[in-house]
Amino acid sequence: TDDYGYLLLNASNLLKISVPENLQIIGFDGGKRIINEMPIMSSIRQPVDLIAKESVQLLTKLINKESNEISRVYLPISFYEGDTTR
Repeated sequence: TDDYGYLLLNASNLLKISVPENLQIIGFDGGKRIINEMPIMSSIRQPVDLIAKESVQLLTKLINKESNEISRVYLPISFYEGDTTR
């Protein structure tokens, strides 16, 4: 997650490892927060609203016994380039 990315960024700063020159960090939830003036995390952004919508639809079908099949749903993601990658 981006939270772990920020932990790694903190640790790299303490160890004097230059980000993104010597270490690139990419999160995977698209959080848009800035901690103590830290750089904005590069991240794979997930469509949380679509994930919720699809989940509710699938659960409703299972509850109403319209389907007993577990489905795979593929949703689009995007890459947000922040300050932690080159």
